[in-house]
Amino acid sequence: MLRQEVIGKKLPQNLPKMKIEKPIYGALDEFSTAELEASSCKRCRDFHFLRVDSKIGEPQFGLSMPCPDCFIQLEYTFDSYEGVSGSQKALAACREYATGAGKPWLLVGGDVGTGKTHLAMAVRREWQLRVQPTRVTTIPELLETLRTSYKSENHQEVLREFTGRDFLVLDDFGASENITAWGREQLYIIINARYRLKSPTVFTTNLDPTRIMAEYGERIASRMNDKSMTVQAILTCADYRPTRRGHGVNL
Repeated sequence: MLRQEVIGKKLPQNLPKMKIEKPIYGALDEFSTAELEASSCKRCRDFHFLRVDSKIGEPQFGLSMPCPDCFIQLEYTFDSYEGVSGSQKALAACREYATGAGKPWLLVGGDVGTGKTHLAMAVRREWQLRVQPTRVTTIPELLETLRTSYKSENHQEVLREFTGRDFLVLDDFGASENITAWGREQLYIIINARYRLKSPTVFTTNLDPTRIMAEYGERIASRMNDKSMTVQAILTCADYRPTRRGHGVNL
């Protein structure tokens, strides 16, 4: 399913209420038990779209819809990004990266409140619209997941979920007061595996390269800032959350 095929059709307003049983690719029994267990979304199996369960001749036959359980919120788009002076170059870099035609990594940097997470989620949404599996986590959440898995003896399985080729957002590479040497080593294992595979990865951080090296070590910092691998999208605007208009979703 191509992006234009999804967003180019006018879907009936009652479509989300219709019976949905199948992911965009095939019926549920086409997935192995291991694939089902590895999926973060059990409804669409990480394809982010569902096929409407309708009969030939019905107006909804052949239509697909975003998975209501995992498809990224509509407000996280490039068009809805409330950019100010100092954000346009970064926005353009994120738009270009989202095409999937360039370097495999994207680093979105900037101070708190400049919209780093919003841009990362907008990039992820473009991957979803191409019906490609994606995953997103913050660094604190990732470390907690790894610690829990280590205690429950399925640590290697969890590591494999983050070291593969699927698109991944690693959000909030911030100050690491609570990170241990073990935590840094686990992050390095994930980042190095994705570096070798050139897996599509988006980082967000409010740290400059020197601080990243100080907080997470030279091995991680050097890979994140490798110019042959990483597109740099640096937001130089200040935190404008208290003053920006309307609902505001820039994080």
